[in-house]
Amino acid sequence: MSKRRKRRSSKKEGGVITLRQVLLSLVIVGVIALGITFGEKLGLPTWDELLNPSPAASYTVAEGTLQVHWLDVGQADAILIQAPEKTVLIDSGDVGMGENTYQQLLQFGVEKIDLWIGTHAHADHIGGIQYIMEHLPVEEIVLSDLPDSMVPTTKVYTGMLEEMEKQGKTITSARPGDTYDLGGGAVLTILGPTQTYDDLNDTSVMSRLDFGETSFLFSGDAETPVEEDLLATGGNFQADVLDVAHHGSDTSSSNRWLQTVDPDVAVISVGEGNSYGHPSNQTLQRLQALGTEVYRTDLNGVVTITSDGTTLSVGTEK
Repeated sequence: MSKRRKRRSSKKEGGVITLRQVLLSLVIVGVIALGITFGEKLGLPTWDELLNPSPAASYTVAEGTLQVHWLDVGQADAILIQAPEKTVLIDSGDVGMGENTYQQLLQFGVEKIDLWIGTHAHADHIGGIQYIMEHLPVEEIVLSDLPDSMVPTTKVYTGMLEEMEKQGKTITSARPGDTYDLGGGAVLTILGPTQTYDDLNDTSVMSRLDFGETSFLFSGDAETPVEEDLLATGGNFQADVLDVAHHGSDTSSSNRWLQTVDPDVAVISVGEGNSYGHPSNQTLQRLQALGTEVYRTDLNGVVTITSDGTTLSVGTEK
């Protein structure tokens, strides 16, 4: 199944423009024009520099295509990003799912992982990474920075750390604002966690992927308190595609958060017939009220979204 869709335009608020506003706008434009015209003398950008920006200033221009795959890993998470120049894996499936996740990566032609993000220390997100690291090169690793009191002593967590130590890997702590250039205009930005929490779900690494005019927001298992903390920062969280938090649980995806993100498409990683009742009817109803198209790995299998920087194409395994 495949569906092409145009990125939805940003919403605009209507209003009446007064004569005073028009005159003020003309004055501002005139000042800017003078500044740019004499930019060289004033140390400001010239018209030529603005019309012919350097490559560093035009990194948001999309080149080629980008694909994001929500792998079918049951009641767990594993998201593969294939950007123009780099490959990113967010999470890795549950304990015992490492080989399954690895085989799916091979199906998409993955030969190495440039960046692995373990959103948080629960087994259904990090359980497969040890197996994957034993079979594929993993270049860079990003994890949440946990206080000593919250560091798990589980076999899956300690096994993961032992494999990383064995391979001489350095772990980078997730810091809001950190960016990763994935090539071709694709940029991944860490959004959270913005503070310390006492619930592992809320320590989830949240991130945003921008490629041309299209954007994706990845949530991990972050719950409503995290959403509220992010909204309080006043940042831009609107995205075309939302990775729905915590398998569609009703402890995440509040009305305020979903209305702010305002996604065209939402994808839920969830296991068929799971005992948690995920995704919740409340979450599905909130997404439906926004007119968001919802895809689920329990119903659709692997969900793939392709972007050319302007248009999104959604494909499903089932």
